[in-house]
Amino acid sequence: MDKLLDLIAQIAAPGKTWGYFFRKALSTILVASIGAYAFETYNSAGRSHWEQLPLHDAILKDNKEREVKRYLQILVNQNPALKSVWLYSWPDARSLIPVAHAGNHTNPIPLGYFLRTDSDAVGELVMEQCACVKRINKKLLACPIMTENDAWGVIMFEHKLDQERTDDYKAVYIALAHKLAVIIYNE
Repeated sequence: MDKLLDLIAQIAAPGKTWGYFFRKALSTILVASIGAYAFETYNSAGRSHWEQLPLHDAILKDNKEREVKRYLQILVNQNPALKSVWLYSWPDARSLIPVAHAGNHTNPIPLGYFLRTDSDAVGELVMEQCACVKRINKKLLACPIMTENDAWGVIMFEHKLDQERTDDYKAVYIALAHKLAVIIYNE
């Protein structure tokens, strides 16, 4: 501790001449600036440019809206049990912004937010799992659209009430949601 105080005292001491003091002050500022820049570069090296980009902005940024809608339409066309598929941006814990959809239907989440009774489903979505969302006269399954470290979107699969789902339907929809995340965030 005494050596550190001596070092600080030597740096702060004016020295023999004013020129010597300014050179010492300038070199101290230069070393501190280089250290701060290196620390910031180290911290940002692991972060992706997608890390803080919500889904509704990511789709518009790279003009992927047409490709996403085409993908959703393919999902509806190939699965007769699906009534509709909706893609929502999920900018905060409760709000949902509709981004794209496919199928003949109305918005299954018309209010634009999760209800308090959806807390279990929201917890599962945050943990990267698909969850059933309970609504009257609707069979809904929601799967998260993940970036590298956060859920920025939700894909909502609305099934026809009179048709049964297969036993492995959640695993299939997890894979489809992951593919959609790759289309939006990585291509």
